[in-house]
Amino acid sequence: MEVKRDKNLARLFALFLSWVLLVAYLIWGFWRNLSFLTLVWRGFLLFSVTYIVIFYYSLWIISLGGNKEMEIRDESDSRD
Repeated sequence: MEVKRDKNLARLFALFLSWVLLVAYLIWGFWRNLSFLTLVWRGFLLFSVTYIVIFYYSLWIISLGGNKEMEIRDESDSRD
């Protein structure tokens, strides 16, 4: 259950940051008078790459936190 929660949290974080970056890029692109096709293509690539990188980075960070919790639990069990 905890792994599913961690994945959902990482997915939500990645989606949020990807959308923020995409909106910022679209605003910048309209300000620079880029063509619609350029905005769509580059926006899609930017969103996809950002989502994948942030999702897996978030999962990695979350797994590091989970490993430390397990180490702490193991140490406390061995002292008993």
